[in-house]
Amino acid sequence: YTASNTLSLHDALPIFNAIAQIVNEETGVDAARVVEGASFAADLDIDSLDLLSITTRIEEHFNITIADTQATALRTVGEAVYLVASLES
Repeated sequence: YTASNTLSLHDALPIFNAIAQIVNEETGVDAARVVEGASFAADLDIDSLDLLSITTRIEEHFNITIADTQATALRTVGEAVYLVASLES
């Protein structure tokens, strides 16, 4: 995601915090484990069904639409943050 070059910490932090909270609420994964480089599957043990629920909640929270191809391509928490930032702008 090229948005990573232009996304400031000031912009990214609220998005990151909201995603961490959504992940925690949907899966029970401790929000402290939800870090930028964490892989949804490998590090957080989130399966595709859970990721779909998370994606839906992200869409509702940020009032955005994430295409199915974008949702299935998400691998890390950081990618989700940058995707939300790019769709919000």
